[in-house]
Amino acid sequence: MGGYVLGMVNPLVVAGVAAAALSYAAYEGSKELSAYQKALTLTGGYAGVSAGQLGALAESIGKTNGTTGVAAETLASLASSGKIAGESFDEIATAAVAMNQATGKAVQDTVAEFVRIGDDPVSAAKSLNSSYHFLTASVYEQIETLLAVVIALQSGLRMVVLDRFDGLDMPSRTQCIGMLLTLAKSGEIESAVVCGTLKEKPAKLPPEIQAIWIANGIAGEPELQKSA
Repeated sequence: MGGYVLGMVNPLVVAGVAAAALSYAAYEGSKELSAYQKALTLTGGYAGVSAGQLGALAESIGKTNGTTGVAAETLASLASSGKIAGESFDEIATAAVAMNQATGKAVQDTVAEFVRIGDDPVSAAKSLNSSYHFLTASVYEQIETLLAVVIALQSGLRMVVLDRFDGLDMPSRTQCIGMLLTLAKSGEIESAVVCGTLKEKPAKLPPEIQAIWIANGIAGEPELQKSA
């Protein structure tokens, strides 16, 4: 009897859960649409896109990164800035989401840095310095890294070049590599050249990364160079 009753009740429970899930998804979609409309209205439609287009873009980014909610949050922040054209939203939002996944950094913070860098790189550095209260070499290189990513995405070259990887502190190096790998896997960039002066060849690198050791103008493994 007990098994029979459960057999009758479970489909109803499952149906109820499914209905609740659909209702929640609809509610979230409606809330995101309202956020888009509010941002576009308050900025006089500066972005040149509609709320519906932003919703479709969030779904597209979400299919790649599996984070539609974060993508929607990023797009709403971009639209609210009133300083960035909608044609750049895809690249910047993808980069911001990638940064969030790799480092946990809030997308609003990354969007704000993109806006500042777009206005004036020098002023952006000064502004960030006033927030950090000191502009260390590592923080400066983080800014340069973000700028390099923006250039790669905006220019369509899909290639990032960083020449001062050693200027980053250890946690930032890990975050940088994570962000570049995320962008590469999503197809936003095709390659990255990362240069730096290090004491030894990095160990335990992801298989997607090829490390080339150069000493005294000669490329090759350190062991081979010593024996030469």
